[in-house]
Amino acid sequence: MKSASSSALILSACAAVSLAAPPPKPFTPPGGLGTNGSLPVYKPLSDFDTQSLVSCDTNYQWLNAVTNGYAHFSVQMVVHQEFIKLDLFHHGLAQFSAQEFEAAGLTADDRFLIEHMADQEVGHAKAISDMLGPNAFSPCTYQYNFTTLEDHTARRVWDVWFLGAPQFAGCGADFVSIESRQQMALRHFEGLFLMPEWFEPEITQSMQWTPLAPYIKSCPVGREIFFAWELPGKQVGWNNSDVTNTTAGEPKFVAWISQLNTTYTPLTNVSGQSGQTIQPSGNISGKDTAAIVNSTMLVAITDANITVAPSNTTALNAHIVAGPACYVAG
Repeated sequence: MKSASSSALILSACAAVSLAAPPPKPFTPPGGLGTNGSLPVYKPLSDFDTQSLVSCDTNYQWLNAVTNGYAHFSVQMVVHQEFIKLDLFHHGLAQFSAQEFEAAGLTADDRFLIEHMADQEVGHAKAISDMLGPNAFSPCTYQYNFTTLEDHTARRVWDVWFLGAPQFAGCGADFVSIESRQQMALRHFEGLFLMPEWFEPEITQSMQWTPLAPYIKSCPVGREIFFAWELPGKQVGWNNSDVTNTTAGEPKFVAWISQLNTTYTPLTNVSGQSGQTIQPSGNISGKDTAAIVNSTMLVAITDANITVAPSNTTALNAHIVAGPACYVAG
């Protein structure tokens, strides 16, 4: 039996082609990404990366003392995508019996493959979460509109995850290539030709988010929120005739003015004119009532957590360090 052998590494398959510049490193033609000797950086480096990967852009709320602020939110599209696929693989294995799989022509080996693909999604979600660091989030509760095993394994449920992959291939090519293999396995389950396409279309982030969003039912609200505010004494108004002022003491709490309640959370890690807190959970009147934090509300930095009702919210004025500002969630 003749053994296979290989020659030394080849810089170019075409010996007659001359390089425009010296190779930056051995066996590496000049140009391309990651060839200049610099160390790789595994984190978002642009707004495009951030919008693809991260939610809430660190959730920074800029509070102008006694003036309006703003909040900006984006979506963790890629992480949601990985968590949904992980959940959907497990959901199908839990919802349908071994007999139903067998009746559909899917054996124990096929079920093992589905479980293996779920394990792959664990690794993908972990990789993206590591890129995001403290901005990563936990899985949400997801919902699906299929009732039969055939719908669960149908490629139409899955194809959206693979469209648009080139949009973030630079930061996720390692797992996108694996998921293209998953798609072929799912097509095989349906008895379809594995790869009829010559090319995969590239779609925008918003196009990919549109079919993804309906699968997200609810998310945990224990999100860390960062605040920054200005000192009083700023001239405001159309002719700078007003000056911001406060009679409050040191900043200690965040007041969430929403619906019937004013809810307080401790302001921690206060440094100068910045601090952080955890977005409150709970409902306005107990179980099965509206969430305290939902839609648009007002938040303010206060020096005390005094009890107020809709009829005496003015009592807060003396305790506001900065704000209120608009806050949007849900």
